Amino acid sequence: MMVNSWHHQGVLLKSVKGISGIEVLANTNNVLEGFRIKNIPVVGIQWHPEEFDDSVTIKYIINNFINK
Repeated sequence: MMVNSWHHQGVLLKSVKGISGIEVLANTNNVLEGFRIKNIPVVGIQWHPEEFDDSVTIKYIINNFINK
């Protein structure tokens, strides 16, 4: 999956290492881009949806997380 990282804030991977239940799903340059918490239905992503227009990835995220 393509990732666009133009963020002015972020979470360093080392700050979540060893925290029970957090699974890193995506990272760029040691910055957390996506995660999930294993024992509860929580997923976090950092993205710019306006940059992808009609991509399959954006449609998946919108259909499975936003339009639920």
